[in-house]
Amino acid sequence: MSVSPETTRGGGGTVTREASMDMRRLNAPPSDRSRPRSLCLGLLLWYGSLLIVALGVFATLILLLTTNALNQSVDSSVRTEAPVVSVAITSRLSSWREHSLSG
Repeated sequence: MSVSPETTRGGGGTVTREASMDMRRLNAPPSDRSRPRSLCLGLLLWYGSLLIVALGVFATLILLLTTNALNQSVDSSVRTEAPVVSVAITSRLSSWREHSLSG
């Protein structure tokens, strides 16, 4: 006697594989896609999002502090060099004025 691939011989009779699969589906818990599947996955997602937020805040803080330090450095350099440039421009203009009036 040959057994077709779709049927198996059980203790009480012939059961189709399709019916067996249906029984497994009925016994399986309902799947809810809106909730994480396990506590570990939920914690992983929660801690991952906290880490991303913390890194974002840290990066923003570093950016603001660095920008502020660079702006202060440039302002200090401009304030230091401004009098020297002013004297140099004044001396060149006065020598140019004397040269243009005498010629």
